[in-house]
Amino acid sequence: IREVIARFVDGSCFEEFKPLFGPTMVCGWASVHGYPVGILGNNGAIYPDSLRKMADFESVVGIKWSNWYKDGNEYPYEEIFDVKDKVNIIDNTVSPILNHKLGGHGYIQTAIHIHPPHDLKIMELMDQGKYDEAEELFESVMPKLRAFRADVKKKTGHDAGEKAVMNIMGNHVGQRRPPVNPINSEEKAQLRSLIESFGWPLP
Repeated sequence: IREVIARFVDGSCFEEFKPLFGPTMVCGWASVHGYPVGILGNNGAIYPDSLRKMADFESVVGIKWSNWYKDGNEYPYEEIFDVKDKVNIIDNTVSPILNHKLGGHGYIQTAIHIHPPHDLKIMELMDQGKYDEAEELFESVMPKLRAFRADVKKKTGHDAGEKAVMNIMGNHVGQRRPPVNPINSEEKAQLRSLIESFGWPLP
């Protein structure tokens, strides 16, 4: 990422912020066509110290937090919340209710753009401190959608993700790009039955 930065900033000059701390997150200042800019770029997996470094950098509004990594590393979910007063911590598909309890605000989940009222209700319950109800509502949908998608992918290799759900709900957004294959008629019927069990609107 440093080589990329050197190719577009003026004079290849980049003043790096804390280069030895959280080294997989590169932060610093430079100028582009004479305009001063701040630059952040990940240079590998973003670990807790990388996020702490971002929180110290000016003008960062929020950071996505997931406590597990593809390389097998895993951290306690609470690991990063020492910076919650500096920057908003957004849960990245792990535990939105725990995130809110610890002082974060917001989360990323598949269902958010599929059926927004579901997640708006979860946020409302969390803001009211009704965490048990929020957890129950969250668990009533997301694990089932994930399990169904994983099962379909294992059996046929088809994708039963958010586009498949939205299409069945009448919000036609097209299919996933090849080489991903859309779900077949039997899988559509099963997915429709699952959506119906959530009480979500269907055409």
